[in-house]
Amino acid sequence: AYADAFDHYRNGKLLKDVVFDIRSYAGHIDALIAGFDRHHFERTKGWGNPSEVPVFILGMPRSGTSLVEQILASHSHVHGSGEREEMLQLADQLSEQLNDSRPYPACVEGLSSSSSKDIAEQFLGALKRAAPHAARITDKMPGNFHHVGLIATLFPNAKIIHCRRDPRDTCLSIFFGDFVGSHPYSYDLTNLGRYHRQYERLMAHWHEVLPGRILDVSYEDLVDQQEDGSRRMVAFCDLDWEARCLEFHKTSRNVKTRSNAQVRQPIYRSSIERWRPYEAHLEPLFAALSAPAEVSH
Repeated sequence: AYADAFDHYRNGKLLKDVVFDIRSYAGHIDALIAGFDRHHFERTKGWGNPSEVPVFILGMPRSGTSLVEQILASHSHVHGSGEREEMLQLADQLSEQLNDSRPYPACVEGLSSSSSKDIAEQFLGALKRAAPHAARITDKMPGNFHHVGLIATLFPNAKIIHCRRDPRDTCLSIFFGDFVGSHPYSYDLTNLGRYHRQYERLMAHWHEVLPGRILDVSYEDLVDQQEDGSRRMVAFCDLDWEARCLEFHKTSRNVKTRSNAQVRQPIYRSSIERWRPYEAHLEPLFAALSAPAEVSH
């Protein structure tokens, strides 16, 4: 009963009194692109902390970040620490920490070699508390895709894994959920498509200014070729292969996201092309996904 189901989802979304300002959000993306340009990374080369411990797993919500973390956390030298708030908080508080009146990301211009080392050291200390001896510790907060520039500045040797999934499946899965926190875009199909286009625009920028620093992992490819994809991720983290990563569903660890049940199961295909039975209802999403990404000026 896909039509009836979709009507219920849509009516549920209408109960939420939220507003998403695409122009304002596009302006934020513009500011990130301008603030973390090639000149910034030339200026800050060698800054921060050289630790290889942090592994940032990021992307759109519902893009496979929990699966990727579960695979890596099955490795004996990796600790999966889940969705951590520290990087989001750091971005919010950076202007205050730097005693700079400009809001983030403009305040990044006030960062120095010394302050970058201090801030990175504080972040790393918090990250390592749960697993002080782990060779790698993951942070799988999806929204950190906004902060790749800050991550790369503070941790020039950190691993950054970008999870990708068919945008139609990603956006539908978000629409079918009720997210905690600030996700005002998630209650309307057009806004979901617009948000996804901004995410694509920002990730294209990170790849341009940080060539070779980001590993793209396709959810569909990982499902189709589990071992190849898993080996690629483990190698990217500069770790030796362990076959236990293929049995990730047997790894016992606390997972607090909406995927907590899925990561207890072997790889399955039912989430691929989940959008098809709802195709007749998704025209606003398709239109937004195919439109140019908006800019604020």
